[in-house]
Amino acid sequence: MSPLYTVFSFNSSENDFYSQYFKTSYWHGYLRRVSNSGARHDRMAISTNDFVNMPLPVPEKREREKVTRCLSSIDDLITAETDKLETIEDHKKGLIRVLFPTPQESRPEFRFPEFRNDSDWSWKTVGEIAKLYKGKGISKADIAVDGVQPCIRYGELYTLYGTVIQEVESTTNLDPSDLFLSKTNDVIIPASGETKIEIATSACVLESDIALGGDLNIIRSQENGIFLSYFFNGPLKYEIAKVAQGDSVVHLYPKQIAMLRVALPSMQEQAKIARCLMTLEMEIEAIRGRIQALGRHKKGLAQKLFSNLEEVRG
Repeated sequence: MSPLYTVFSFNSSENDFYSQYFKTSYWHGYLRRVSNSGARHDRMAISTNDFVNMPLPVPEKREREKVTRCLSSIDDLITAETDKLETIEDHKKGLIRVLFPTPQESRPEFRFPEFRNDSDWSWKTVGEIAKLYKGKGISKADIAVDGVQPCIRYGELYTLYGTVIQEVESTTNLDPSDLFLSKTNDVIIPASGETKIEIATSACVLESDIALGGDLNIIRSQENGIFLSYFFNGPLKYEIAKVAQGDSVVHLYPKQIAMLRVALPSMQEQAKIARCLMTLEMEIEAIRGRIQALGRHKKGLAQKLFSNLEEVRG
């Protein structure tokens, strides 16, 4: 092991009890009290002597085991939900691969039974099926917690939203007449990003009158926006990355998006594919919510359980 690590083991079989303890604020608080600024990379450092002299709660074995079982059971639930999340995400990726044709094909690998006898998908450029716009500037300073106008900034596509935007997180108090407002079914793609593959990120806005920030490309068409957004994020992702320009800062312009080719089935088939993938997306979001809720529950429970031990020890 690196000399930066302190390596130790307990004289006890209940190591799991203390591994849970080390995730609480009591352990972190002790570290902050005794640590000093390290000489390398401005890191915090703690001496081995301070580490081994850390006071620990030592309840009876039966209580240690009960606390461990309680917290470990939540860990097991989190692990189960995480495994389920990974399975559904893999299933979604697999579906996207077979539900959309590659740029060299006119039929996807899989079609729902009611569409299997339909004609091939038709390839068209984005410029042929849509009008393209740029949003209007909304800076980070323009975001207001008590704002009245819902808005989306380009950076939020990387951090807050998935392929479909059903609820908008940010608001502003800028005058709506000075902003570019969405229409239901708009597809948005960042106009700038750090890498070419990163900028190839799209989302469909389901609500009208959402202010769209200045570094966003807007694709407005009569096609199913959810279908298009999944298509852009799936088989066309690398095609979008190819037309993006720049190195340290990458840019994507409406004229480049307009040249991209998309394959289109009937509106009915577009809607079926969109509903199928959106159902999986909603299940994925629900599982993520449960994982976050379990994590918060475990953190609060651990604080209470170890707080009682700290009071007893004190």
